[in-house]
Amino acid sequence: MKLRDVYAVTLGLSLLVACQRPSPENPAQTVQRIAVVDLWSMKSETIQPTLQKSVRIRSRVDQVLSAESSGVVQARLVLEGFSAAAGEPLLRLDGAVEAAIVSASEAEWRAAATRPSSSAEREGARARFVEAEDRLRRRTVRAPLACRLETWLVQEGAWVNPGTPVARIQDPQRLFATAALLEDEIGLVRTGLECQLNAPSLGNGPIKVRACRLGGMPTSGPGQYDFEVEWQGSAGLLPGMVASLTIPVGEPLPELRLPAAAIHDQFGVSSVWVAHPGPQGLVATTRAIRVAPVLGRADLVAARAGLSVGDQVVVRGALGLREGDLLRAEPTPP
Repeated sequence: MKLRDVYAVTLGLSLLVACQRPSPENPAQTVQRIAVVDLWSMKSETIQPTLQKSVRIRSRVDQVLSAESSGVVQARLVLEGFSAAAGEPLLRLDGAVEAAIVSASEAEWRAAATRPSSSAEREGARARFVEAEDRLRRRTVRAPLACRLETWLVQEGAWVNPGTPVARIQDPQRLFATAALLEDEIGLVRTGLECQLNAPSLGNGPIKVRACRLGGMPTSGPGQYDFEVEWQGSAGLLPGMVASLTIPVGEPLPELRLPAAAIHDQFGVSSVWVAHPGPQGLVATTRAIRVAPVLGRADLVAARAGLSVGDQVVVRGALGLREGDLLRAEPTPP
């Protein structure tokens, strides 16, 4: 190709590019991209401020049972983690000797009652029978109330003496939990306050609990105060479980929420694409905002600054958007 041919091609391309550039005399010549997006309309919601605390479930009744007699553990009658009714036998010591003494003393008492004998002889025989029965009764450890057997403290075949701890029981119907609040938090709560307790074992969602005690002195640690809640019935919770306690504080406040998927990072700053009305329709513009997490909703964030009620935020189709792009919008319900 000759030099003049190269010059002609170059001049032609330059003229073509110049013709495609927008000019003030011919604005219609400008070609803008159109992006199909979903929009989220910002609106105010009334939100109750809360504190979120992790707590461990405890029982009002947490008791260690002890043996009342000496002997070898013959049988543990209830499995760990199972419930027992009031008076139900939990543990039995070997009582063969005591049972034989009961039989012999009963026979002696009945014989004294049927043959000619003095009143003192009959009363003595009866007293020996009652004492023998009492010794046999003390060979069995029974549940003092309806309870859950938490832990066995002895093995079958072990020797125990009076006072030896044998089992730990708890009442699963009288539960409570204690949260540690900071100095600037304890003043925001009161006794009688209705809170919510949630745990994975609660298939039907959180349960309502009531604040029953506020610590007057720091107990959980430096500058931490006890906040205790209680409820009736187990509701699927057991002592030792970890749960999440939601505590309402202060008055309900207005809040702007939007999907977390609408947020993108621009030079280390949280930003969103906002649709603004323009001469040819909605136009994309980016805006820096400040956000905070929404308790219990990983899919949402709360806008603390940068957005107002009525703003239209792009929640889908933002990939590849540029400042000034035209938008064809499809509203997204909240």
